[in-house]
Amino acid sequence: AAPRQGAPGRGPKRGAGKDGADWQEQLLRESMDEPAMLRPGDASFASPFTSRGASIAAAVLVISQGRTTLVTTIQMFKILGLTCLVSAYGLSVLYLDGIKNGDTQVTVSAVANAALFLFISRARPLKTLSPLRPPTSVLSPYATLSVLGQFAAHLLALVTLVREASKYEDPHRDRDPEAKFEPGVLNTTVYLVLHFSQVITFAVNYTGHPFMESLRANKPLFGVLLALAALGVGVAAGVLEPLARAAELVPLPGPLREELLNTMAATAAACYAAEKGAQWLARG
Repeated sequence: AAPRQGAPGRGPKRGAGKDGADWQEQLLRESMDEPAMLRPGDASFASPFTSRGASIAAAVLVISQGRTTLVTTIQMFKILGLTCLVSAYGLSVLYLDGIKNGDTQVTVSAVANAALFLFISRARPLKTLSPLRPPTSVLSPYATLSVLGQFAAHLLALVTLVREASKYEDPHRDRDPEAKFEPGVLNTTVYLVLHFSQVITFAVNYTGHPFMESLRANKPLFGVLLALAALGVGVAAGVLEPLARAAELVPLPGPLREELLNTMAATAAACYAAEKGAQWLARG
């Protein structure tokens, strides 16, 4: 029986009378006409780093975005650490003294904290790369020194102001932590200190240049910080009494009011110095 010819459409076989070069060219042409077969997951590895341009601008963009993400993650961990440390001490003082926060106070603090974290995560990278390298770990010497230095400043402010506020508390007041909430001087002082500490922590630990846009350029975050600082000063100074009553706060005595504002201003300066000092030591 005569040998069967190749099936139509499958291309010529190697021994069909053409030389090897023509056979390879025909096989390559047919393979290019066929659609590429991709398995699930093949494109996911390269898609974030794929660029159709002829320049390396995409590589610079990936590096700048990665630096911004790294710096944002580290600063958020620093803010969370400081907030937890300061709040733990403040709330423990209130509990041991039989005082607790009001529902309105907790709600206002939670909403402000959520807004600040939302806006701090929306920072955009700069268009140019900095020759400086960002810290590579949350436990780097820079982050550790910065957190410890700032916590020492906040702790000193809390201890000093709690001692002063205790002088104006009623010694015959019910100290049962499970009793009904009643606003007092100590509760108001601790709440305002924690409020100012929250504003200072976000403002000081925002990295900004040279890895992302500055704090002023991040207008939503800058506006919220200014508003919270202004509200805190107004309530502490006794200017916004209706707002203070709505937040279940009481007016502070004159000497305590002045000491609170002066102490928190000094705390802000000390935290800023601790942050810049840690940066200088890490780069030095």
